[in-house]
Amino acid sequence: MADGIAGNPTTLTGGSTGLIGNIRSITLPNMERVYFDTSSMSSTNDYRTFLGGMIDAGEATFELVFDKADVATLHAAIEAVLETWTIVFSNASTWACSGGVKSSGAGSANIDDVVTWNLTLKFSGKPTFVAGV
Repeated sequence: MADGIAGNPTTLTGGSTGLIGNIRSITLPNMERVYFDTSSMSSTNDYRTFLGGMIDAGEATFELVFDKADVATLHAAIEAVLETWTIVFSNASTWACSGGVKSSGAGSANIDDVVTWNLTLKFSGKPTFVAGV
Protein backbone atom coordinates (compact mmCIF):
# COMPACT_ATOMS: atom_id res chain seq x y z
CA MET A 1 0.00 0.00 0.00
CA ALA A 2 1.34 3.43 -0.90
CA ASP A 3 1.77 5.81 1.99
CA GLY A 4 1.89 8.93 -0.19
CA ILE A 5 3.93 12.00 0.56
CA ALA A 6 3.10 15.66 0.94
CA GLY A 7 3.91 17.96 -1.96
CA ASN A 8 5.23 20.65 0.34
CA PRO A 9 8.14 21.25 0.56
CA THR A 10 9.42 20.31 -2.91
CA THR A 11 12.38 22.11 -4.45
CA LEU A 12 13.89 22.52 -7.92
CA THR A 13 17.58 23.21 -8.44
CA GLY A 14 19.57 23.64 -11.64
CA GLY A 15 23.25 22.65 -11.59
CA SER A 16 24.31 26.15 -12.72
CA THR A 17 21.06 28.06 -12.37
CA GLY A 18 20.69 27.27 -8.68
CA LEU A 19 17.56 27.02 -6.56
CA ILE A 20 14.30 28.06 -8.23
CA GLY A 21 12.00 29.34 -5.51
CA ASN A 22 8.31 29.90 -4.95
CA ILE A 23 7.03 26.69 -6.59
CA ARG A 24 3.28 26.50 -6.46
CA SER A 25 2.66 23.35 -8.48
CA ILE A 26 4.53 20.84 -10.61
CA THR A 27 3.40 18.69 -13.51
CA LEU A 28 5.92 15.87 -13.37
CA PRO A 29 7.42 14.32 -16.52
CA ASN A 30 5.90 11.39 -18.37
CA MET A 31 8.54 9.30 -20.09
CA GLU A 32 7.54 7.99 -23.49
CA ARG A 33 8.96 5.37 -25.80
CA VAL A 34 8.54 5.52 -29.57
CA TYR A 35 7.38 2.33 -31.31
CA PHE A 36 7.89 1.64 -35.02
CA ASP A 37 5.35 -0.35 -36.97
CA THR A 38 7.12 -3.40 -38.44
CA SER A 39 3.97 -5.00 -39.84
CA SER A 40 3.91 -6.34 -43.35
CA MET A 41 1.58 -8.28 -45.57
CA SER A 42 3.24 -11.45 -44.28
CA SER A 43 2.53 -10.66 -40.59
CA THR A 44 0.81 -13.61 -38.96
CA ASN A 45 -2.69 -13.70 -37.46
CA ASP A 46 -3.59 -10.25 -38.83
CA TYR A 47 -1.83 -8.54 -35.92
CA ARG A 48 0.50 -5.59 -36.28
CA THR A 49 4.02 -5.92 -34.90
CA PHE A 50 6.17 -3.18 -33.39
CA LEU A 51 9.77 -2.49 -32.48
CA GLY A 52 10.64 -0.28 -29.52
CA GLY A 53 12.75 2.78 -30.22
CA MET A 54 14.30 5.55 -28.17
CA ILE A 55 12.87 6.75 -24.84
CA ASP A 56 12.02 10.42 -24.31
CA ALA A 57 12.49 11.55 -20.67
CA GLY A 58 9.71 14.12 -21.14
CA GLU A 59 9.08 17.55 -19.69
CA ALA A 60 8.17 19.02 -16.32
CA THR A 61 6.14 22.20 -15.91
CA PHE A 62 6.36 24.40 -12.84
CA GLU A 63 3.96 27.14 -11.79
CA LEU A 64 5.83 29.68 -9.68
CA VAL A 65 4.67 32.62 -7.62
CA PHE A 66 6.04 35.62 -9.53
CA ASP A 67 9.03 37.29 -7.88
CA LYS A 68 10.71 40.11 -9.81
CA ALA A 69 14.06 39.08 -8.31
CA ASP A 70 13.81 35.73 -10.18
CA VAL A 71 13.12 37.15 -13.66
CA ALA A 72 16.78 37.65 -14.64
CA THR A 73 17.67 34.14 -13.44
CA LEU A 74 14.78 32.57 -15.36
CA HIS A 75 15.62 34.50 -18.54
CA ALA A 76 19.29 33.47 -18.27
CA ALA A 77 18.29 29.83 -17.75
CA ILE A 78 16.50 29.65 -21.11
CA GLU A 79 19.69 30.79 -22.84
CA ALA A 80 21.88 28.30 -20.95
CA VAL A 81 23.21 24.96 -22.14
CA LEU A 82 21.91 21.71 -20.70
CA GLU A 83 22.46 21.29 -16.98
CA THR A 84 21.42 18.81 -14.32
CA TRP A 85 18.03 19.64 -12.81
CA THR A 86 17.09 18.05 -9.48
CA ILE A 87 13.63 17.87 -7.92
CA VAL A 88 13.72 17.04 -4.20
CA PHE A 89 10.44 15.90 -2.68
CA SER A 90 9.31 16.31 0.93
CA ASN A 91 10.49 12.81 1.90
CA ALA A 92 13.99 13.51 0.46
CA SER A 93 13.37 11.44 -2.69
CA THR A 94 15.15 12.96 -5.69
CA TRP A 95 14.47 12.95 -9.42
CA ALA A 96 17.36 14.28 -11.51
CA CYS A 97 18.07 14.58 -15.21
CA SER A 98 20.04 16.65 -17.66
CA GLY A 99 17.83 19.19 -19.38
CA GLY A 100 17.20 22.71 -20.46
CA VAL A 101 14.55 25.37 -20.15
CA LYS A 102 12.04 24.92 -22.97
CA SER A 103 9.86 27.85 -22.00
CA SER A 104 9.76 30.52 -19.33
CA GLY A 105 7.29 33.34 -19.03
CA ALA A 106 4.51 35.13 -17.26
CA GLY A 107 1.70 32.85 -16.19
CA SER A 108 -1.49 34.53 -15.06
CA ALA A 109 -2.75 37.50 -13.08
CA ASN A 110 -6.19 37.13 -11.53
CA ILE A 111 -8.26 39.34 -9.28
CA ASP A 112 -8.28 36.80 -6.43
CA ASP A 113 -4.80 35.29 -6.75
CA VAL A 114 -1.10 36.07 -6.99
CA VAL A 115 0.70 36.67 -10.29
CA THR A 116 2.37 33.49 -11.51
CA TRP A 117 5.29 32.52 -13.75
CA ASN A 118 5.50 29.30 -15.79
CA LEU A 119 8.67 27.31 -16.37
CA THR A 120 8.93 24.18 -18.56
CA LEU A 121 12.01 21.96 -18.57
CA LYS A 122 12.78 19.55 -21.42
CA PHE A 123 14.84 16.59 -20.21
CA SER A 124 17.66 14.97 -22.16
CA GLY A 125 18.96 11.49 -21.42
CA LYS A 126 18.10 9.01 -18.69
CA PRO A 127 16.74 10.39 -15.39
CA THR A 128 17.71 9.01 -12.01
CA PHE A 129 15.38 8.52 -9.08
CA VAL A 130 16.58 7.95 -5.52
CA ALA A 131 13.93 6.99 -2.97
CA GLY A 132 13.87 8.96 0.27
CA VAL A 133 12.59 7.90 3.66
